[in-house]
Amino acid sequence: MNKNWLLTIPLTCLLLFTGNINAHAVKNVNWQIERIGLFSMPEGWQTTDLLQVFSTVLKEASEKTKAKKPAPSQPLPPVDPLAPLNKMNLQVYQLTSNDGKAYRTAVLLFYRHDKLMSAGEKAYFTQELSDVSREKLETTITTTANSLKKELVSSKQLNASVPFLEISRPDYLKINDRPAYGLSARVMLSTYGINMPYYIKGYAFNANGFTSVAFLLTIDSERNFWDPQVRKIIQSFEPAKTSIAINQ
Repeated sequence: MNKNWLLTIPLTCLLLFTGNINAHAVKNVNWQIERIGLFSMPEGWQTTDLLQVFSTVLKEASEKTKAKKPAPSQPLPPVDPLAPLNKMNLQVYQLTSNDGKAYRTAVLLFYRHDKLMSAGEKAYFTQELSDVSREKLETTITTTANSLKKELVSSKQLNASVPFLEISRPDYLKINDRPAYGLSARVMLSTYGINMPYYIKGYAFNANGFTSVAFLLTIDSERNFWDPQVRKIIQSFEPAKTSIAINQ
């Protein structure tokens, strides 16, 4: 076998492998989140606005209750059950993915603070933390986690307990080319002998000068699928134009 064959075989394998990846590449689509910005997510995923579903259920229940009662002499103005939440810039979605083998679901929550960052807050989101600052942050997280574990273990109210809690080290990353932070936790909730293992991953980032956060919530056994997928979605963030509110 000459040198040309030695070079051709691995190159052919590489091209075939690369072509296979491209043939099955997942196309992304834009996903707009009100008052925060634009994200990129895999095409074909379903996003369900859980707060809107909650509002619809409440309105339908209210209408059924009204139908059973005599009509008031003066009709009351309509009440929006989501009004308090709308003021909080809070949005909650169920994500559903189907790869042809299994359906997977998770909850993704977005929140944007209604006040601009203070000078102290901006420092965390404009420049990389020094080693000393990172050490202080991680020490604070560890201390808080240990304190929380003690409180949860000692709490026996409503026959509920938290037999397991594991909090990760901070995840230092870039979102929209600015420093951002992630933190995850694995937790087991137990009530009346029923165990419910969950995985939570939160991200904090800068959205046009406002502190914004995104939280992933799923069952613990699904974290290996959702964690990298949602990380890519959050890192694809592009902020909304300051003068335009982006609607879902």
